[in-house]
Amino acid sequence: MTRILIEFSVYGDNLSPEEFTKVTKLKPTFFCYKGDVVKGIKVHRVEEVNLWSYDFNYFEELDLGIILNKFESIIIPNLDEISKYIKSNLLESRLSIVVKIEDNQAPALYFERRILNLLDKLNADIDLDTYVY
Repeated sequence: MTRILIEFSVYGDNLSPEEFTKVTKLKPTFFCYKGDVVKGIKVHRVEEVNLWSYDFNYFEELDLGIILNKFESIIIPNLDEISKYIKSNLLESRLSIVVKIEDNQAPALYFERRILNLLDKLNADIDLDTYVY
């Protein structure tokens, strides 16, 4: 079955992961500070900025829109505070999407206008990776 993962990350030198956790009212999946050594599977890297990340795990779903609706429902309750924190601290954010296509089940990948507007308020870009198995 095709699976889709989304991850929302905020990063920058002025980010305090603890403060941002209070603003979002979400427990991060991962956070680190500039200079931290982050251990990977094969390589380790030194983090270049402070980072806060919330991972939605993999969904067995063929419609990205349904997953983005779940993202929206989690962010919207605190959107104004999140947006203000990101902009006042000169931070950037990213919505990472990983699509693992199996058995030729290609998903529908699209962004509704309201999701794009939400990402704009979060000063977010989009990173989309696709893998076919």
